[in-house]
Amino acid sequence: MVNGYVQNRQQPRLKVLFEIAKILGVKPQEF
Repeated sequence: MVNGYVQNRQQPRLKVLFEIAKILGVKPQEF
């Protein structure tokens, strides 16, 4: 999961950000 997160940071995708936000329990607006 961490490896995928680092790779996705290079090419951020809104869907990935929302998935990470859901897992971390963070609101997407905080991005």
